[in-house]
Amino acid sequence: MRRTIPFILIALSLTLTAQNISTRDVLYTKDGEEIRGKLIEISDEKVDFDTPGGREKFDRDQVVRIELGKKRPGDWWSAREDIDDEILLEVLDNIPDPKDYSGSSHIVLRDFWEIDARADGAVEWTHRTISQVYSEGSKDEVALNNIYYFPDIERADIIHARSVSPSGQVLHLDDSAVERGPVNAYIPEYDRLAILKYALGEMSVGSVVDVAEKVVREKKSALVKPSLVKPFLVKPFYLPIIFREEAPVLHRDVVLNVENGVKIHAGEVNWPREWPTAKIEAGEKFTTYIWSIDNIPPVIPESYMPPGAVYAPTVLISVGPDWDGIAAEFEKAVQAADDDPGAALDFSEKLTGEARTKTDRAAAIYKWVVEEVRYIDVPAFTYSFKPKPFSAILENQFGNDLDRAFLFYVLAKHAKLDVKMAFASNHRTHFDKKIPSLFSVLMPVVRMQIDDKIFWVDLSNEYLPMGATSTDIMGEKVVIFSGNKAEIAILPKPELDDEGESSNITISLSADGSIEGELRVEYSGSRQEEIRAYKQVSEEEIGRAMEERIGEIHPNAVLNDWELLNIRDLSATPEMILRFAVEDYAITAGEEILAFKLPDIRYSSWGTGMPSREWPIWFDSPYKGTHRIEIELPRGYKLYHLPDNVSSYADSIGYSADFEESKGVLVFSDDYSRSRLSFPPEMYPFYQEYRRLQVSVADTWVVLKKK
Repeated sequence: MRRTIPFILIALSLTLTAQNISTRDVLYTKDGEEIRGKLIEISDEKVDFDTPGGREKFDRDQVVRIELGKKRPGDWWSAREDIDDEILLEVLDNIPDPKDYSGSSHIVLRDFWEIDARADGAVEWTHRTISQVYSEGSKDEVALNNIYYFPDIERADIIHARSVSPSGQVLHLDDSAVERGPVNAYIPEYDRLAILKYALGEMSVGSVVDVAEKVVREKKSALVKPSLVKPFLVKPFYLPIIFREEAPVLHRDVVLNVENGVKIHAGEVNWPREWPTAKIEAGEKFTTYIWSIDNIPPVIPESYMPPGAVYAPTVLISVGPDWDGIAAEFEKAVQAADDDPGAALDFSEKLTGEARTKTDRAAAIYKWVVEEVRYIDVPAFTYSFKPKPFSAILENQFGNDLDRAFLFYVLAKHAKLDVKMAFASNHRTHFDKKIPSLFSVLMPVVRMQIDDKIFWVDLSNEYLPMGATSTDIMGEKVVIFSGNKAEIAILPKPELDDEGESSNITISLSADGSIEGELRVEYSGSRQEEIRAYKQVSEEEIGRAMEERIGEIHPNAVLNDWELLNIRDLSATPEMILRFAVEDYAITAGEEILAFKLPDIRYSSWGTGMPSREWPIWFDSPYKGTHRIEIELPRGYKLYHLPDNVSSYADSIGYSADFEESKGVLVFSDDYSRSRLSFPPEMYPFYQEYRRLQVSVADTWVVLKKK
């Protein structure tokens, strides 16, 4: 027997009871008035309109247009005693005491998901949430809602949206607060994704908010033209439903109805051992999966919080083939998109004509793609996983992340390089190899092997050298497509020496406390993105940014000169050079003493104040940062107080700082490194220690005394 959540039956029965539903229509006059009410009748000369102030008749020539409000279940309710929805009444009769949830901005009282997957390819999912507002700041969290969808294959609708005030008044969604539109209308070539936005108004603390939405994926025959690849490349069905969030949840249900013959993949990730897994009910035509959890505690955010995909209990659902099936369909799409092999060969030879090695050939192609093919910031997962034709990308010389990756792949393949298309997961997406979907591996990359070395080529921006990847995908799973097979691997994290910043300062300190110096910073790995981005801005804007940067050394610092080296040359290390002066940098005490703190050492103890943690400490990437500061001391002065050397290391994170003086020059050097992305809560005490050690170095004073 096919199981259906009761609230859907209620919604259907209310829809059929049209005589009880009132609409909220809007009449617009030539005078600019917007009058809300209900349209009664339109005659040749008059418009009969029922307004809150009474029934009125308007001359037709004075009416610009009339927008008819959408009929929704329960629209006729005005007070609690009108409500006839059993689920909502049950919730209202069992409102918990807010004191039991102190610290929460709002609470989820009931949450329902129902997903129907049918054999004809249609998929429908409905989501209903009933919440209560506990604070002024939480109103937007529950009142503002949006649904992203692809209008060519999906329909998105609001079943109902209303609130019940503490006094019992029922307020409904106003159609003027509903907006539909394209997300990327400014980029016609990639204008596919749409958004449905709506907002409930007139909400007060204590209000109960009841919202239900529906998205319908059309059947196969309506998805795409027969000449195109199968639907899951155009927009695969993949639905992650998160069970634990920052608000307490009293009850959450997920019901998945799967018609016989549908290829379904479903399962739990990050699932607590004490929680029940799916209950499965087999019927004649449908198999139903049911997840039901009560009293889900809130997630209390912490500093350096990991992404929800790392810890949040989640049900993952995908419809479609396994990874090899996806690989086979993607291979067809790739072959179809590689539509001009002759042009690809000619152009690859043009780009690599002077290159002597495979690495040089790859670098030449990479350089041209990232510098000459304009990046369109519409990721594949918001448009399509089917690459555009090679000839079109080459002619237009613009493309999104998939198009640029595919362009590199085709040119490299025709340059006799060993390349494969791949898709990488990122830190914020759930990946489970048992639940295949391109929506779990969002970022297109190219796997390239040259001799014994493997390069992961990320073409999502023009700021990274070949082989460096964005921080979002470091250490994540990657699915490599090779013909009709899919291989799952792990993207390597960069070596510490290849991911970070190296800072060098040389300073001359005068007896009056003023300094003149030069700061040089080199950037490696993904950190190059920060400095190379300046190639897109004007000299004036760069100058202002350099002024701000030198102000971090001292508020009174004066920038004398600056240089940015190699920011356009992806094969060279980018470098920032700042020359500056600061009056009264050191504190003087009479004619005997000079005291100062180390310049440009900015460490903070933020994130170390809690006595313990529940969640891991998280960083998006490994990192190595070094400082070297050489300070030429003024003649006639000697060191009176020099801080002690310090060091603290545990597992794969650590910090050390060294001070030494030789021939009138004070040299400070430190090294901060972390080679992992996350550290378990048990390492928090050590994390506190080393961060506080860093702060102690940043806050320490160097004291000189006149000889």
